[in-house]
Amino acid sequence: MSKLQIPSQSLVAVAGDAPAEIVEEIRNLLSAEPIFWDINNPTVAKAGLIAELREKGRAIALLPRYHDAALRDLARIAKGRGSVPVAIIDEPGQAQLHFDNVGGFKSVFEGVPMPNDRRADEGPFDIIGDVHGCAREFMTLLERLGYADNGWEDAGPADWRAYIRPHAAGRKAVLLGDLVDRGPHNYASLLIARQLVRFGGYFAIGNHDDKVARWLMGRDVVMKGAIVETAKELSNLSVAHRTELGRWILSNERHYMLDQGRLVVAHAGLAEHLHGRRTKEADAFATYGLTDPDAPNDPDGYPARIDWAHDYSGDAFVVHGHVVYDDVRIKNRVISIDTGCVFGGKLTSLQWPEQVITSVDAEKAYVEGRFASASEALSPNRWKRLRQLIPRRINHDPCAHWRSPMDMMRHG
Repeated sequence: MSKLQIPSQSLVAVAGDAPAEIVEEIRNLLSAEPIFWDINNPTVAKAGLIAELREKGRAIALLPRYHDAALRDLARIAKGRGSVPVAIIDEPGQAQLHFDNVGGFKSVFEGVPMPNDRRADEGPFDIIGDVHGCAREFMTLLERLGYADNGWEDAGPADWRAYIRPHAAGRKAVLLGDLVDRGPHNYASLLIARQLVRFGGYFAIGNHDDKVARWLMGRDVVMKGAIVETAKELSNLSVAHRTELGRWILSNERHYMLDQGRLVVAHAGLAEHLHGRRTKEADAFATYGLTDPDAPNDPDGYPARIDWAHDYSGDAFVVHGHVVYDDVRIKNRVISIDTGCVFGGKLTSLQWPEQVITSVDAEKAYVEGRFASASEALSPNRWKRLRQLIPRRINHDPCAHWRSPMDMMRHG
């Protein structure tokens, strides 16, 4: 008997005369009320399903019979709103072409978390900021943290990944994205990251990673700015290897929920209402950040960013990179650890839950760049306010390991 996985954010289409106990089991798995899909007039059902997916990320559609066009429409609705399309049907038809998971009425149903929902993983973690091709500093930091054997300096950059090993204490590396562009060793950075993920780590895709991945896969991208030099470096790879490497980059998630929901990691951060969602809005926020389309660019030509952390009041701590600061910046429960290694600053990691900062200096400034000031977030008054905000319970789970926010800035 086959086992059908139903992710927690799914649109489940049940087509045909399904036994009532099957519908009830799916209803209980998703905590959602079924909506009848009128094949001849689906307008009302479509509106109801879209509203359910927008609010909860999950919904159930009941079809009176197998209908290929209706199933295609349901699959599009699900994917367009970041949910997994699942079909439960007695006759397979072409549903496999449209749905991620397909099962029959005799399937055993299994509720599973979404790919970015890793709350069951309590770490501990070493969260690492934007690498931007600075693979030598990346390896130096990893050796200091316990993920790399010594002797790698004598090897070529493409072989540095061979010195990566699982952490002796079972820790896991969490990479905040932008592995590539601007720095000298983009290929090596990708290979090192891939090895860390192979050993149980996480990689949240950044905006530079996304663009390079699309180029690697042969898609049209605007070839200007930092990607030009990266493309020159990676052009020596075979087409097959480039395609496979691009697919690997995009196989990772835009953000992750970790440690029983106490921790959210994303390249550019993430507002609370988007935690755990895989919608276009959530992916765009996590990858590119929040900008003001109506405001003019700043004097350096960058889009005006909205400081969403200023009003953040979620229970989880959000750790991100993307915005370069001259030091680790904490505002409310939002922590930014991109300290501009490629601009001549530092490559920084945050140990979780120990709340220890570890940094290595850049060997040089590989490109010119700007640093925003983190001093406002580190003022004594803000430390005092932050101390009052630290949660003692998140999702009704004890957080016995929390320390004072001042401990968070100890440099290891």
